[in-house]
Amino acid sequence: MKKVRITSHPFLTTTIGLLAVIIGSNAMAFSITYDSISGYATGIKNLVVDNKTYDVDFVVGSYDAVYDTTSPVFLSNQSGADNAANAIMNALNAEEALPQVSVGPNEVLWVAYEFVPNDYFRSTGTGHATLADPWQRYGNLSGSPDTEYSRWLFAKFTQTPVNPVPTLANWALILLSMLLGFVGVAGLRRFSALM
Repeated sequence: MKKVRITSHPFLTTTIGLLAVIIGSNAMAFSITYDSISGYATGIKNLVVDNKTYDVDFVVGSYDAVYDTTSPVFLSNQSGADNAANAIMNALNAEEALPQVSVGPNEVLWVAYEFVPNDYFRSTGTGHATLADPWQRYGNLSGSPDTEYSRWLFAKFTQTPVNPVPTLANWALILLSMLLGFVGVAGLRRFSALM
């Protein structure tokens, strides 16, 4: 029986390393959107909450106006609303310059989770008292659905659709699988030739 010598293939290790970089860099990161004129933050793209990806718009208006055609994503899900408010707070605090969403201090972004028609809504939120303060979690708010609260905006979530078109990361995994398959076949041929 011959000795089997295992060698490292620089091409293979380089290819696997490049594919790992491509896969890692292609992860969908959130991004804050800003109004080009006022400079205010208007939303967040690709925010992950409870393993789902959302686009979030910061909307001024009463509950009835903001949710006139759709219900809040976290309706009847207070823990999901809490997680969403935490995700918003973390995203805004991650920016190099602290984002502002409206004129003046005491800004609040509310995530609605309960609604009783013609009576009240409940939401949880994140905000800051002065423009220099970081965003922090605020307690729950109960309010009248037809009242617009000054400098208090709703965070309106829209789940982003799952993209069935292969992304760069999908193609990288496909190529990596094919490459490993070819290397495996070649290795089996060499091994069987040595036997």
